[in-house]
Amino acid sequence: MSQIYIPTTISKAAQETLKSLTMDRPTFVVPSSDDLKGWQKLNQQISPMFMQLSQPIADRYQPNITATKIGDVNVLDIKPKDWRHNGNVLVYLHGGGYVSLEGNAATVSTSTGLRVISIDYSLAPFSKWNQTTDEVVSVIQALKDQGYSLDDIAMYGDSAGGSLVAGSVIKMLDEGVGMPAALVLWSPWIDLTGIGDTFFTGIISTGEWEAAKRFLN
Repeated sequence: MSQIYIPTTISKAAQETLKSLTMDRPTFVVPSSDDLKGWQKLNQQISPMFMQLSQPIADRYQPNITATKIGDVNVLDIKPKDWRHNGNVLVYLHGGGYVSLEGNAATVSTSTGLRVISIDYSLAPFSKWNQTTDEVVSVIQALKDQGYSLDDIAMYGDSAGGSLVAGSVIKMLDEGVGMPAALVLWSPWIDLTGIGDTFFTGIISTGEWEAAKRFLN
């Protein structure tokens, strides 16, 4: 258990609240940004943990989840229980600091009734941002080839995924693909300077930050 960093720029009440909190986080050895084998091993440790955390959600909502490929990119095709096709699809990009899988799209699929395509995009330090955004655009283009128009497609991303949604849409516009019907950027990691309060109050290690910077440069 470790104390959360208390920024001096927030209110006294908020500082007192943060002082009463601790971060209960499993301890992992975070490799250097160029240690690809180390990152592969770390992801093999982390992935089962997130699957375990997600299992109660899947058990509760009982979505239909299929691992497949769209546009030659690994995705999870998620349909809520008793799903009926309404012609729309939501493309989801998970968070995780660009270096790990974090997030579960079963909840948003159930709450919206939409088919959700959760992209299992390439992570840092194995990929760079331009390669990963290429994967996202590839999925969008493949959905168009399946008969969806951009008016039928929305995109949703949280944390690092929110930033990737923004970057991918800019690439789509630059390449003449077009603009999805709607975008949801949920707490996106847009400030990449590493100096804001939320950077310190978040739970990202130095190794994760270095790997993320390698991804973004």
